[in-house]
Amino acid sequence: MYKRTDVGVRQTTHEAMMMPRTARQLARLATILMAAAALGCTDALEYPQIALSLEVSSRIPFGYIGGIRELSDRRVVVADPLGIALVTMVLGAGTADTIGRVGSGPEEYRQPDRVLALPGDSTLLVDLGNSRLSVLDPDGRFCEHYPIARQTASGGQALIVPRFTDRLGRLYFLAEGAGGHRIARGAVARFDRTTRSVDTLALVALPDRSRPPPPTGAGPAIPPDLFEPRDDWAVAEDGGVATVSSRDYAITWVLPSGNVVRGNPVSVESVRVEDAHREELLEQLMASQLTMRSGGESGGIGMSRGAGGGRIPDVDRIEWPETLPLIRPGRVVATPDGFLWTERYVLPGHTPVIDVFNREGAKTAEIALPVDRRVVGFGAGTVYLARKDETGLEWLERYHLPS
Repeated sequence: MYKRTDVGVRQTTHEAMMMPRTARQLARLATILMAAAALGCTDALEYPQIALSLEVSSRIPFGYIGGIRELSDRRVVVADPLGIALVTMVLGAGTADTIGRVGSGPEEYRQPDRVLALPGDSTLLVDLGNSRLSVLDPDGRFCEHYPIARQTASGGQALIVPRFTDRLGRLYFLAEGAGGHRIARGAVARFDRTTRSVDTLALVALPDRSRPPPPTGAGPAIPPDLFEPRDDWAVAEDGGVATVSSRDYAITWVLPSGNVVRGNPVSVESVRVEDAHREELLEQLMASQLTMRSGGESGGIGMSRGAGGGRIPDVDRIEWPETLPLIRPGRVVATPDGFLWTERYVLPGHTPVIDVFNREGAKTAEIALPVDRRVVGFGAGTVYLARKDETGLEWLERYHLPS
């Protein structure tokens, strides 16, 4: 359906009527790449460039797009934790319908952090403000609630803040381990809403969060792990779990069958931190930080973004690394057809780069996103990006996704 060109991927009129072949082409390419890796010559290889084409953009801005969920009729559910808004909208129509209202009642929410797909056009709302998970039916009516904090079989307590769901409606979350070491461990866990069971599927390396933040004088606090490498993970619709190693950029899949497949490490050039970029880089990273705070009568969790009071810490008070981490945390996602997208770190103002991996953990292609965009979800043959404008507001865009 798509042909490789010097500038990317192009669809022809005749091939648009044929069965999609890109997945098979990428699989064959992966075989070649793995053979090349065995010979130690991956650095000389070039990867196909997948081009995304803009279909439509929202006419309504958001404070922060925490997540989207496309319904079967192409309406989109959007969660905005900063604007404290939960809406359904037809992209490009210029209108949005508000779901529920702010509060702690059965049809209310206090912190709509994320929305995730459930079977039958139902939607899961992660409501941090009320410390609960809410299920919405296809018409946006609240029909079920779960507490985020749950008792485990061992008598402990697990905080289930899901980041992904699968097509069976199971929830996937990260259970972070205790600090005390430079590199801590977190467990990728799955919660089954039917059996109420929690299963551990994979482990990921995380920065040590037991260290206090560095002193910044009167300025805002700096997260001590702001620039430290960390593993990341994602879940495909069939329940396959992928982890991304921050040490050697190798992808490991835990397949639904239980089989584990580890790809070869991928060689990428690290981005050096130059003095001229430090202030702009710190401003960008601090502005993207989401801070959660507990408290209040509801006992829920609040969220804020950016440095307190709009101030940016002094760059000279930070212990800067020589190079940026390979991947951006929280920017790893699985596509509906089971490929893995990972976003690499780039300097401010540079084009974001997505690496595409298959189920063997082999890199098969690259995607160049428009500047100041990030992936927030997928639809039927589409990918949704959030565009941040010069005022800090975000706009939802839908792009055609090559098959």
